[in-house]
Amino acid sequence: MRRKLNDKGAKVDEVTRADLVDRVWKLKLAMQGEEGTYVHFKMCLDDPDYRRKVVDLAMASDSGALRRQAGAIRALDGGGALLRRPQRDGVAALPLEAAGEPLVAQHGAVSMAPAPAVPVRREPASRRGGGFFTVVLLLAVVGAAAWYLDLHRELPAELTGILKGRTVVSDSIVESTTWSAGSVVELQGLVFVESGARLTIEPGVVVLGRPGSALVVTRDGTISARGSAERPIVFTSAQPVGRRKAGDWGGLVLLGNAPLNRGQGQIEGIEADDSRGSFGGSDAQSNCGVLEYVRVEFAGFEIGANNELNGLTLGGCGAATIVRHVQSHRGRDDGIEVFGGTVDLRHVVVTGAADDAFDWDWGWTGRVQFLVIQQYPEVGDNGFEGDNEGRNFDAEPRARPQFYNVTMVGSRNAEAGQRAMTLREGTGGVFRNFIVTGFPLEAIDLRDEPVAALIESGQLVFDNMILHDIGEGGSTFFATETGEGDDDAGFEELLYFARPGANILVGVDPLLGARAFDIVDPWMTPPLVSPAVNGEAPRSGAEFWDEAADYLGAFRPGERINWMSGWTAFPPN
Repeated sequence: MRRKLNDKGAKVDEVTRADLVDRVWKLKLAMQGEEGTYVHFKMCLDDPDYRRKVVDLAMASDSGALRRQAGAIRALDGGGALLRRPQRDGVAALPLEAAGEPLVAQHGAVSMAPAPAVPVRREPASRRGGGFFTVVLLLAVVGAAAWYLDLHRELPAELTGILKGRTVVSDSIVESTTWSAGSVVELQGLVFVESGARLTIEPGVVVLGRPGSALVVTRDGTISARGSAERPIVFTSAQPVGRRKAGDWGGLVLLGNAPLNRGQGQIEGIEADDSRGSFGGSDAQSNCGVLEYVRVEFAGFEIGANNELNGLTLGGCGAATIVRHVQSHRGRDDGIEVFGGTVDLRHVVVTGAADDAFDWDWGWTGRVQFLVIQQYPEVGDNGFEGDNEGRNFDAEPRARPQFYNVTMVGSRNAEAGQRAMTLREGTGGVFRNFIVTGFPLEAIDLRDEPVAALIESGQLVFDNMILHDIGEGGSTFFATETGEGDDDAGFEELLYFARPGANILVGVDPLLGARAFDIVDPWMTPPLVSPAVNGEAPRSGAEFWDEAADYLGAFRPGERINWMSGWTAFPPN
């Protein structure tokens, strides 16, 4: 049955319970799209006080859509009796204050830990007695347990985790440990997953980082963090929504035993004499664990002068490590940094990194397919910063990552010193099927003397690329290097990238549109008429590659829903 409104949309002539239930469910889903927010759907239906507080929180949101949805619920709900849970079999609904802890509205979260309702049975005075009261009490416990189990049987799986509450973790993890689906974990200080321990993080877990905290998986520990598109695992700031910022906490660090070109390494931020920060070895298959559908936000806590952790750090991780569908958002240092190893990554998003979006060093030889980099107007340096080894440019194994299907979007802010790529200190690499647009400083800067030799020997390869709207006026793609500004022994980037026969389109518009630069709701899929349709798929035969990706950029042109949909988020604070 339809509800009918007067011409002001304020007076409800006819309301059905089903209509309001539908609106509450949609509001719950919309609020969970706001980072850190969790709404208990069943309690929202059953308890008008809880529902009112949820609606009040939504009305205070910056999102116009949320405010409109909440306003409609407020208008329909009236005095709150429409969805009040009816008494069943003599079981009276408890008031909010008696049902558990007060509703918490912090970190953007609406959470509640309810206790089951207790059956209230009134008997004639003549039948009251000690033995009878014992029976009533037992019946009450049984009835409460039945109600509790019945409630959870009705709830979708992702809603039940709120009952688990919040756990503060400050000690090392020294044995197999699970953070259960839907729970909230708060990190205090450096938390290490020690040698031999395995940390399992289930879908929907929110990990809040206090200042100075970080999660470090040591090289003989492992992590299994498998979220889903519907229920990603989120590492974020413990500050309330609206006050979160880059550098609120440390970040996520995975260490392993795969080869480096400088022997052993010690991760930044951990004392040199603490072996838990060391990484590197001889096992190219070293397994640091699994990250799947994971977001890392507002990381990069400064632990010393000019020394910050990254959103995600991978040190000496090997090919058995799985990194899929991972977003690093608004980190104070690099979005992702890879120190050596052979780890592969797929479906990765880096947004709003304050330094480099994706950085590598010390002989990393992994593969990446489907990568999005978006830089914000006020922050950010390089999209890529790639190095081999600063003390020995020809150190082996030489860094030679392979990248396919990458979209790199700069801010177009003329005052920002943003470059798409800086590749130096002897790094090689393969870079194919790229869209690069909007970088105000320069497209690609190849540095140091080995550049020409690496290109001639096929250790440094660029193919199937679009470079658009870059540099001063959007048309000066490469800086002029003469005299002291010559940092690559005379190698001319412009002549190389614009050479006849190269599959590199300089100055051609990929037709991404204005939403590619939107930092709140980005959309970077090109239309079918885009020149990005003409790419070349990987042909190595290796199982890792998606060989159907025969286009430029991270998204197939013309698709209506892309692989970023549903699990990524772009909160400003």
